[in-house]
Amino acid sequence: MTPQSRAIPVILTRPAAQGDRFAADLRARFGDTVQVILSPLIAPVFPSVTVPDGDFRAVVLTSETGAQAAARLPGVPRRAWCVGDRTAAAAQALGFEAQSAAGDADALVGAIVAAGEAGRLIHLRGRDSRGEVAARLTAAGLPPQR
Repeated sequence: MTPQSRAIPVILTRPAAQGDRFAADLRARFGDTVQVILSPLIAPVFPSVTVPDGDFRAVVLTSETGAQAAARLPGVPRRAWCVGDRTAAAAQALGFEAQSAAGDADALVGAIVAAGEAGRLIHLRGRDSRGEVAARLTAAGLPPQR
């Protein structure tokens, strides 16, 4: 196979902070063989929401942005179940007692169920999400407030 004569362009459309971090990772791994083009097409927007009344045991977070949103809301519990280490680190930096599932939605749901979590959960997520965390927790008998 002949080597590429020019750097391969990679366009990153994630929010600026995540795009910058991913760009640094790409450059560290591939050096000059990639030309990173940062073009953030999306940015987090935090709509005004009210946390439902009641006593919640923990918040379920599936992203760093979710941790940022949770930190802005009064009444959100300070205990957090987090999908992965990066989300847990962000939550901890924002004052949460964060538990990382060290993986994906499967790992998160599995960790919460395996821990025998008791009490009400609240799941903060964006409008667009994947992994069906709330539906899967509901199926496991732990319906979170969304």
